[in-house]
Amino acid sequence: MTARSRREAAAAVLAALVAAVLLFVASGAHWAHGTGRRPAGTSFVTVHASVTGHSVAGVVQAVALLALAAAVAVPATRGRGRVVAGLLVLAGGVAGVVGSVSSRGHAQTHVRQALPSGAMIATDPWWVVAVIGSLLLAAVGAVLVVRGPRWSALSSRYQPPSGRTALPGDAGTWDALDRGDDPTV
Repeated sequence: MTARSRREAAAAVLAALVAAVLLFVASGAHWAHGTGRRPAGTSFVTVHASVTGHSVAGVVQAVALLALAAAVAVPATRGRGRVVAGLLVLAGGVAGVVGSVSSRGHAQTHVRQALPSGAMIATDPWWVVAVIGSLLLAAVGAVLVVRGPRWSALSSRYQPPSGRTALPGDAGTWDALDRGDDPTV
């Protein structure tokens, strides 16, 4: 594997890990919150409500797990397997973008339902972080599909060189060792 291929593969793994972190953080953060006042006898009680990304956009956490799987799939697969993994990662990234954008309005609706009418509701930017993480993951998937088949796999460095492979009991191997030659090179 060339130095460029190693850098590309390492960058893909790093990008998948960064996407996973962004998606996990966005999933656990509050996407919308609000405050309202409810009558309680002769006074009012302040009521707070918030909703996390996990409760309104469960796809974000699922895509975060897919991002972790992508970080493992880059070195562990090769050839067509890496293309299939790339297509799955690309589809997961697109699903994360669609789920994040469409769930933004759901977050406001959930908070609005938990508060009395006239409450102040704000949307937090964590859905944007989920979109960024999903876009990064989709980019990793696209790179896996296009460039990934050219990279070597995790176990390829332990494969014998192309050509004749010596059997463990092959006399030629023992003769090479007796001469001081390393037959594994």
